[in-house]
Amino acid sequence: TDAQEHFLSAYRQRLAEADASRLLDERLLLPFRVEQECREFLYAVRHLPRWRYVPDQALQALFPKG
Repeated sequence: TDAQEHFLSAYRQRLAEADASRLLDERLLLPFRVEQECREFLYAVRHLPRWRYVPDQALQALFPKG
């Protein structure tokens, strides 16, 4: 979480310096993360079934209960 926040902070800052803040639509970050985790889940199912729990838990973390 800290690494992601540091990355996004630096990215926002660079965009602002370049007067290009409009290029980042933060509403898309979660859908992109979900898509990547789904790809990793499918890869694990097909090629590394014993490791399927890793993307499975990552997907669950993106949608906490409660």
